[in-house]
Amino acid sequence: MTYYVSGVRKSELLDIQWPQVDFEADSILLEKGAAKTDDPRTLPILQGDMRDLLLASWEERQAKWPDSPWVFNRCGVQIKDFRGAWNDACNRAGVPDLLIHDLRRTATRNMRRAGVPQVVRMKISGHKTDSMERRYDIAGEEGLGNAKELMSRRMNAGGDGLDIAKDLQELADLRRNAAASAAATKALAEELAELRRSTAAMVAPVASPREVAKC
Repeated sequence: MTYYVSGVRKSELLDIQWPQVDFEADSILLEKGAAKTDDPRTLPILQGDMRDLLLASWEERQAKWPDSPWVFNRCGVQIKDFRGAWNDACNRAGVPDLLIHDLRRTATRNMRRAGVPQVVRMKISGHKTDSMERRYDIAGEEGLGNAKELMSRRMNAGGDGLDIAKDLQELADLRRNAAASAAATKALAEELAELRRSTAAMVAPVASPREVAKC
């Protein structure tokens, strides 16, 4: 749920430790050096499933393995990879083509649909692909607080609120359409290449009678 909501990178997600989680402020701090961008970032903890699941994990940790610092763990041991579990879940959900990274794209899209400004979206997700956004890479606590409110409102809304099953199906459809488009583009490129070869053969210089005689 944290991955789905925040769009944090998988490596950053799996490295989160409990001292970084602040339930009073409803936030998770990615400290400088821990984040891929090497800049500190704050992830919002949304009311509802995200907060409930994190609290349940905290309570389980306190009861069973209090010395483990890892938020995302198996029996207190840090999870290093979850591709197997992801593939099993996608197969059971009927969307086998989805990639783990699709959740990051979904989070960014949902924040945009919730009305979170682009500079704040990039501050949360850690995207740094737009030079103008890098120039204005200043999103303070007020901006993150507003983002949390907008995202929570969309998360808890009926009708047009977040719908994980709908999002997964939409991603699966987009991926299938992209694959079909890529296949069509490849076929067209091959046809164009064959046409160029045929054209080149048709316009190739023909030897003159004098040159033929020399042969």
